[in-house]
Amino acid sequence: MSQVIIVANGDISSTLELQINPGDFLVGVDAGALYLLKHYYCDLAIGDFDSVTKKQLDQIKNYAKEIKIYSSDKDFTDTELALEEVVRRGFKNIVIIGAIGTRMDHTLGNLFLLEKFLEEGIKIKIIDEHNEIEILNNQITVPPDKDFKYISFISLTETVILTLSRFKYPLKNHLVKRGQTLCLSNEFLDKKAKILVKDGKVLMIKSRD
Repeated sequence: MSQVIIVANGDISSTLELQINPGDFLVGVDAGALYLLKHYYCDLAIGDFDSVTKKQLDQIKNYAKEIKIYSSDKDFTDTELALEEVVRRGFKNIVIIGAIGTRMDHTLGNLFLLEKFLEEGIKIKIIDEHNEIEILNNQITVPPDKDFKYISFISLTETVILTLSRFKYPLKNHLVKRGQTLCLSNEFLDKKAKILVKDGKVLMIKSRD
């Protein structure tokens, strides 16, 4: 199944065009739907649309392939509604653009949405111009990424056992506590790196200045 690109209403950068592949299912959250319709296409527009004018909402209704409108008086953010909808439709590979913006509460809420869906086997990444973010709770192999110089790991649980192989600063079965900055600003070497997370979860952040 193709991946889902969810475009939220935060900062949207040129990284979006690098993520879209033929056949991807594109979801516009609130004003994110306008961005998609202007530059690409919109398979699904979803949200309360309190960030758009009536004229803009009419454009979304006319040109999005499907639209779901919710009341602004609800218990979920528009981004969470979008995630619930695409997961219900069977998608398991999701990229969110525009999840990071000026509102720190929305930014943090979006980051913790990754944790909510992790246990359901849903792979979600948040990407902006300077970062690529996901949550890990198992073992993965990561190739060097020329687009991101740094890679950091932040424990989301009280403690986590972390092994980092083929990094500039390796670790072996190291106990990392929540709140420590030990694993910030690591760097790739020239081979595929191995990451093993045991007894906990980490936020993995690839970044560039």
